Amino acid sequence: MGIIFFMNHLPNKMSLTQVVCDLLKSNSLTVRKQLKEVGAFESIIQELVEFSTPLQDQQIILETLAELCLNRTFAKEFANTCDLADILHEVFFSNKVFREHILNISLNISKYMNLHDVEMYILPMISVDKFKNETSFNIFRHILTRPLKLDWFKSNKWIFQDLNRLLHDENMSKKTLNTLYEITKLCGYGGHNNRIADFLREGIWMTECREILLSLTLSLDKDISIWSQHILLNISYNIKNNAAIKCEFKEIEVHHFKKMLHTIYAFPIFFLCNLSQSKNVKLLMDNGNIRMIQNILIQSSENCALSLHASDLLIYAYCYYNIGLNFDEIKKYKSSFHFIKHVQQSEDGIILNRIKELMLKLDIPEDKKLAEKVENIKRHSTILDRLEKNGIELIYPHEYLCPITQDIMTDPVVASDGHSYEREALISFLKHGNGKSPLTREKLGKTMIPNINLKKRIREHAEDVCNLVETKKNKVN
Repeated sequence: MGIIFFMNHLPNKMSLTQVVCDLLKSNSLTVRKQLKEVGAFESIIQELVEFSTPLQDQQIILETLAELCLNRTFAKEFANTCDLADILHEVFFSNKVFREHILNISLNISKYMNLHDVEMYILPMISVDKFKNETSFNIFRHILTRPLKLDWFKSNKWIFQDLNRLLHDENMSKKTLNTLYEITKLCGYGGHNNRIADFLREGIWMTECREILLSLTLSLDKDISIWSQHILLNISYNIKNNAAIKCEFKEIEVHHFKKMLHTIYAFPIFFLCNLSQSKNVKLLMDNGNIRMIQNILIQSSENCALSLHASDLLIYAYCYYNIGLNFDEIKKYKSSFHFIKHVQQSEDGIILNRIKELMLKLDIPEDKKLAEKVENIKRHSTILDRLEKNGIELIYPHEYLCPITQDIMTDPVVASDGHSYEREALISFLKHGNGKSPLTREKLGKTMIPNINLKKRIREHAEDVCNLVETKKNKVN
């Protein structure tokens, strides 16, 4: 009754809008409750789009709401006001004068709005305003906690240009790094939508953001340096199995990396290990860098994480990139060298022979599996030569082809759908695909069982065909 009586006896020269705004600012929960009951919230929102509302009153409404929405309790309650998001969107696009106020209101209510309103009305505002000021960037930070659709990010690639600009801004670089860390950290991204997280990681990696991040690892500001390192480690770890992503480093980035090896010590080792199998990474694996990695191995504790990663890089350098090593120095640390992964992954006879050479030079006993694999590859190569001499083109049964890559499988595994796939192809598909079986469309689990029988049949197929051809040929003769 008190509110209605007061509104019926307005002070002179004060509009109803001004009075309602003053009452809302009173901080009285009772008054606000009464105002809400008589529809005052909806009323002042509608006033924003009424042609008869003076600009002065529109200004008062927006200033009042921007102030009140700083209060979490009010913002949470106000966010559900009927048509709020629609009207804010309309005012934002119809009057540039009020955009700052609209963004300030949106900043504090977007986290409490339903997802449909955020996507329909708040995201278009960000698309127009981009990260021109701290407010719009803060809205972006808030909406990252919501399970948004990937389509919006794909159609707004300006995000990466603006992130690059903010990383160069001394006043915004820390906040931007903190945001990128939240985007890229291993525990996931808003609503655990890994497809969006992957898209953002790849976008950061493939744009100029990567260059500035590499330079910021060398910052004298400890927080900036550590955040940059964490971001790059996370991105490189998550993209290492994606063959579509290249590492086309610029000259300045190669320079930054060399400097890192001399100053930061551990980070570049872990970073390079993540990228060791990527295309064009040889730019970072030159003789000077490898010498520095050898020194890091020598100076680090034996069999610690750093020495194990450093030795792994030296295996790549010698076996994959033909870079010489100082065996007299590193032989003392041979216990840090582990070749099992390389033997399992490679089907290249040349690389496997280089692994044998390296083990010999380090005085490491030859691995039986390695010797067997090298022998199998030699035998397979001989069989292919015999088939070629007989004019026979080897054709593999369809069941020997990976359903994802359509290539002959070398390390087949059985997935949860009961079908066999190439191990690395399946790992990549589960990480970057839609999570459904390419054959049955059912949701795939993470279980993988080595298909030893199929692997043996694939390996022996060429020999079986060759023996059959030569047997028939001998009978004819």
